[in-house]
Amino acid sequence: MGVPVKVSDELVEAAREVAELANRSMTKQIEHWAQLGRAVEHLAPMADLMTLKAAQVGPPDAEKTREAQAALRRLVTALAETSDRAAALKVIRNTDKPVYGAVPGREDRVMQVWPDERRVVGRIVDQEFVPDEPGTESSV
Repeated sequence: MGVPVKVSDELVEAAREVAELANRSMTKQIEHWAQLGRAVEHLAPMADLMTLKAAQVGPPDAEKTREAQAALRRLVTALAETSDRAAALKVIRNTDKPVYGAVPGREDRVMQVWPDERRVVGRIVDQEFVPDEPGTESSV
């Protein structure tokens, strides 16, 4: 069981539509998009990512569309140049921040997993991770 997350109705509906075509659940579709987004964030300059996002906001605009197309070309080129999957995974995982997951059999707890594979069980309180055992939180 995962951690409950609030997402917009718009995202849920878009995920539902695409998930049906991709033969996935809506949740798996959102997870798929999140994984892609995480990978892209590590491989693309932030300016290009902001350009792509800006092109999706508001009414269609020719200039924003041209800028987004150029940013997308740069992104695709960067991805194509990373032909070594292991190197790409290393870039994606090269972070000093933890990821969070479910604790099997404990729906009331969250597992904090650090890049060095340290695992800390705790819970989320006021949008902050609180470890079950004092002193097990990391200073990383």
